[in-house]
Amino acid sequence: MTKIKNTYSWISKIFASEKKESWKVVLLCLIAATTFWFFNALNDRYTTRLNYPIQFEFDGSDVVVVEKLPSKIRLDVTGGGWNLLRKTLWFNINPLKVHIDQPAERKFIIGASLLPVISDQIDELTLNYIITDTLYLRIEKRVSKTVAVTIDSASIKLAPRHRISSSISVDPDSITFLGPSSFIDSINDSLKIDIPKEGINENYQATISVRPADSDLISVSPESVTVRFEVDPFEVYLLDVPIKKINFPADSSRIIREDKVSVSFYIQRGDLDKLKAEDFEVVANYRTMANADSTVVPVIKQTPDYVWNASVIEKKLKVRNGR
Repeated sequence: MTKIKNTYSWISKIFASEKKESWKVVLLCLIAATTFWFFNALNDRYTTRLNYPIQFEFDGSDVVVVEKLPSKIRLDVTGGGWNLLRKTLWFNINPLKVHIDQPAERKFIIGASLLPVISDQIDELTLNYIITDTLYLRIEKRVSKTVAVTIDSASIKLAPRHRISSSISVDPDSITFLGPSSFIDSINDSLKIDIPKEGINENYQATISVRPADSDLISVSPESVTVRFEVDPFEVYLLDVPIKKINFPADSSRIIREDKVSVSFYIQRGDLDKLKAEDFEVVANYRTMANADSTVVPVIKQTPDYVWNASVIEKKLKVRNGR
C-alpha cells in the first residue's frame, strides 16, 4: 500500500511540476512503450473471424442479376498478427473469386462447399472453417417477349359533344420486352396504354412512353409509340321512325296504336343531309309482350353507319284490344 501511495505521489509531482518537460517525457515514454508492445504483439499468431470480400464470376451475356449478390463471406482463420491486421483493414485485399457454372440454375451455395476454393486464395492465412452457412443467389435467364400495343378507347377523355371518328392508330403496334424470366413471364400478351390528355376536341397525335417505370432490370424496344385518331364534334338528334310490327294477330284483336317512335342518336353536322327515316328499322314483336303489363319493348334493328348510340325514347308500347 505504501508503494502505491509513493508512486501516486511521484506521478502527481511530475504533472504538478512547473516544468512542462517532465510530463512530456513521461508521455513520450508511455507512447514508446505502447508502440513497442503493439508491434511485438503483431508477431504472434492469432485465430479470429473475418468478413472477407467475395466476388462471383460467371458468363453474364444471357443472364440478369435480379438481386444484389453477396459481397462478403464470414471466415474463421488463423494467421500472423500483421497479416490479420492487413486483412481486417482491407489494405490491398483482393476479393475471393468464386466461379459459377449455369448461374441461372443456382439458387444458393452452401458455405462449406467453398472451403477448397477459398483455402487456395488466402495462402497467408489458415482457413479453419467457413462461418457463413449459405450464400443466396438470384440470377435469372435473360429472355424477350413481343406483345401487342392497344389503346383503351373507353378511357379516352374527349371534350363534351365530341367523338372519335376514325380508327385508332398505334405505331408501332407491338413492342419487345427484354429482362429476367420471372418478370417477362408475368407480362400479358398485350399492353393496354392510356391516353393522358383530357378534354380532347381535335385530331389527336402524341408519342407515349411504354417503358416500365418500376424496374431497371427490364428494357423495352421501342420505348415509345405514336398514337393517332381523328375527333369530330357531334349533335344529339331526334327522328320519328316507323314501327315494324311483327307476329301480331292477323285479325287485329291485339294492336299497338303507335305507328312511329322517336329515336335519339348522335350525328355529325355534316351528315344531317344524309338522314332518312327509312334507313332505320325499329321492331315491335308481339311474342315478346310482357303479360304483367301487356307491353312490348321496341328494338332498333338497323341504323345507318353515320349515326351512333341510337336509342328509342319510348321504352315500352302498350298492347291493346283491337275490337
